[in-house]
Amino acid sequence: MLIKLKVLKYIKRFYYTGILIILVLFGCNEKSIKDSSNGVGYSEIQKNNVDIFILDGRVFSQEIISNGKLEAKEKSTLSFSVSGNLEKLNVNNGDVVNRYETLAVINDFKYKQTVKLAEINFSKSKLLFEDILIGQGYYNKNTDSIPNAIYNMASIRSGLRNSQNELENANFELSSTKLQAPFSGKVAHVQVKKHELISSGQEILTVIQDRYFEVRFNLLESEVKNIRINDSILIEPFAFIKHYSAVVSSINPSISDNGTVLIKAVVKNDGDLIDGMNVRVRIFQEIKDQFVVPKSAVLSRQGKEVLFKYISGEAYWTYINSIKNNSEYTSVIADSTSKSSELKIGDTIIISGNYDLAHKSKVFLNK
Repeated sequence: MLIKLKVLKYIKRFYYTGILIILVLFGCNEKSIKDSSNGVGYSEIQKNNVDIFILDGRVFSQEIISNGKLEAKEKSTLSFSVSGNLEKLNVNNGDVVNRYETLAVINDFKYKQTVKLAEINFSKSKLLFEDILIGQGYYNKNTDSIPNAIYNMASIRSGLRNSQNELENANFELSSTKLQAPFSGKVAHVQVKKHELISSGQEILTVIQDRYFEVRFNLLESEVKNIRINDSILIEPFAFIKHYSAVVSSINPSISDNGTVLIKAVVKNDGDLIDGMNVRVRIFQEIKDQFVVPKSAVLSRQGKEVLFKYISGEAYWTYINSIKNNSEYTSVIADSTSKSSELKIGDTIIISGNYDLAHKSKVFLNK
């Protein structure tokens, strides 16, 4: 019985202690709610800090963007006109070569033998030709004094013409065992190995003149009016961050089936550009007397374009229409359907911190 009384005593003690804790917590919570209503206990409401831009009439650079590819102005894929075992391969991919430099050689033994045989046959034919002329009473070796009919008859009977052609062909084939660079440049696409059996016409390697590249890109037929021969354009390789200036060299006077026009421009290589490289092409056209604002100033609200003007510490909602865009700026005019919308030179435009602003929101300028 005594033990039961002690247990009940402890239960009552825990019960009252629990009630006390709940009352304390409730009191603190109530105080917190009251304090929050009085602005106490919370950090001060965040201010609308903004950056501004003074509106003026300026030149707007309209931008047209296209994708293109670099191609070497001079590129030649070389092959042998004769067949045989590749005896020498003097270059590798990326090697710089000079015009007429020997790049590869086919074993020329049989072609030298063919030349020797052709020389012997030509000598025999020449002796027979002279014997025929002597038989016709012409002892003078000056062929200019021989009538054409006699000369042609002696050439055919002696086989002089055939043997002369055979000798010329044999010499040509012998010279064709050497593959020479048609111009100075770099070697690419080496497709053979030393001692490999090479067929006539088989592609061996390519020589690229990479001091200048041609940029090939397409524009829509509606955009072609914005570009002319000798205009400067900007190109940016996708592979790395760098800008190059190029000059338009040709505009195809025909529109393709997909409604585009092929444009070519020339760019000087600083050593980083490579044949076949993909690039972004930027074309700029200057338009005078425009209201130009950073793109960050223009927002979309209720399906319309708006910006905020800064007037005496407040943000004023202004409906506008975008006219032209480039990567950084937008050319705008006031929306003519809204009577309260107006833009003029000297207006102060909010260009940052404007996403959550409402009409006549209090704003503070960033220092």
